[in-house]
Order: sequence, then C-alpha cells, then structure tokens
Amino acid sequence: MSQRYEPGEIIDITITGARVLTHTDGSLVYEYEYGEAGATDREEVRHEASAVTITRRVPAAGMPRPNEVWVDDLGIRYLVVESEGQIRLHDGAPSGSRSVEHIHGVYGPITPLIRDELAREDITPDIARQVLWWFGQGSEGGAEGSTFENGLIGTIAHAPKEERRRLAREYPGYVQAVYWAEADGGIDDLRQIAERDV
Repeated sequence: MSQRYEPGEIIDITITGARVLTHTDGSLVYEYEYGEAGATDREEVRHEASAVTITRRVPAAGMPRPNEVWVDDLGIRYLVVESEGQIRLHDGAPSGSRSVEHIHGVYGPITPLIRDELAREDITPDIARQVLWWFGQGSEGGAEGSTFENGLIGTIAHAPKEERRRLAREYPGYVQAVYWAEADGGIDDLRQIAERDV
C-alpha cells in the first residue's frame, strides 16, 4: 500500500542519484530513475532557494584515479592519491589529503586536468561494447555480454560509492566504463574503444 499525503503537509524530499542535465540562472534540470525498469523522470528546481539543499556525489567525469591531477572550481589543483584503500585529493598543503566527496562538495565541481591513461587501458573493446549495450547503445557500437557480465554491469551501475570501490579492485575496467557511460561525453569515449577490434 502506498503512502497517502494530505494537501498542505510540509515534507522534506530527498532524491538520490539525480543526474544534472542543465544548469542556467539558478535553475537546475535533473533526471532520476524510478521503478525497476530504469524509467527516468526530469524535474527542475531553483537550487539557490533557501529551502533547497543539494549534495554533490560523483563528478561528471567519473571518480578520480590515483596519479591523476584534478582542479576545483577555484582553480586549485589536486594530485589523486590512494591512502588506506581510499581515493583522496592532495593539494600539497601540510594538512594532507582530503576525501573526493569533501573537495567536490565544498569546492566543486571538480574536473580532471590530467587523466590517467591507464584507466583507458583497463577498458577493453569487449567491456566497452558490453557497457554500451547495457546503457541502451546496442545499435551504436554496443554488444550484449553474458548473463554474468550484464549482471555485473547492472550491479556496478546501481551500487553505492563504497561498493563500487570494492568492485573496482576486481573489475577495474567495468567500473571505469560504467563511470564513463554516466559522465558527459563518456559514451563517445566508449564507442572509440569499442571500435578498436572491429
């Protein structure tokens, strides 16, 4: 039985995993998934309104990888390091490194300045084709993987951040490819990789 709401009630609404589509003049258009079939809906919100709180989760270019250099909205550069199994950003200050979530949330958006080309090498043409297919790009260079591979991609796509990090230890190419598929321009990058062996 679904919840019933009364007109005039005051509620707080939280939508997790929303993807920014456009941002203009204080207005943010985003989409989010609902239901089990991967259906999406689009909404617009005046993000500068005092009643609205937005928390950044994942940069548009995906998660930083060790040895990359990223820059925040103020122009401060960070070396991506791994410390105690966590990916962190270090700006050279004596205070040490900080979490990606902190820097992206407080000083973001953060964007890559120097990407680790090894990340591209982790994604084989087969992985790129399978991820493209899973993200609905079957006619655009994608190819269906095995039941296990399709399940793995779906698990990664729906996994919380900490679980993605764990999965990246065993399946770095798949995790990176899913991040790319979710980022602006990432589908085009995956198509380029998918075409290598064709």
